[in-house]
Amino acid sequence: MFIAPTAAVEHSTEPPLELDTSPCSHHFSAPDKPKSFEMYDDTGLLATVCRHGIPLRYLSIHQGERFIDVAHLLCSVMNEMPSNQVFHVTYDIGCRLEPYFRTHHPNFHNRMVFMINAFHAYAHEMKCQVQFGPKYTEGGGETDGEGPERHWSALAPLVSAGRVSSAPRRRQAIHIVGQSFAQKLRESLPRLLKVRFYGH
Repeated sequence: MFIAPTAAVEHSTEPPLELDTSPCSHHFSAPDKPKSFEMYDDTGLLATVCRHGIPLRYLSIHQGERFIDVAHLLCSVMNEMPSNQVFHVTYDIGCRLEPYFRTHHPNFHNRMVFMINAFHAYAHEMKCQVQFGPKYTEGGGETDGEGPERHWSALAPLVSAGRVSSAPRRRQAIHIVGQSFAQKLRESLPRLLKVRFYGH
């Protein structure tokens, strides 16, 4: 379930999550690799999940969370889908990810609808909540965009063991748990869809 970083991602000097060409006047940033992390090969994990929370892809990151990493992960999924498929993308700072895709990936941008996760929307100003909130976005419906956070809870037991594991063993464990989590969600889809369609 892991994808390899491209050379562009590995050698990018792009600062972590900072872009000022968005409608949001709030300043959001993710810290770069702290000095205390210099000895570690991986410093974080990005995941993309489908609307039902089923994990699709992982990407190990070695610096702070950057738009180039997020874009690489999303594009890896979109490349495997039909060219006319439209994607609703929820992200903590979707208001800043949208102009990044418009500038750097215009072909993908035309197939994407950006939203802010329902929980994180409250940290944004009103115009962001209206423009990017799931309930205000056509096709957003009851999506809350918090699928990755739910998935992190399934991976939480691996944190302690991962600290003393090699990178390949750590990725192998995450891959196995991720596949198991995905299978359980697939098996529960009929019940989940019934609840979403009929409300009971």
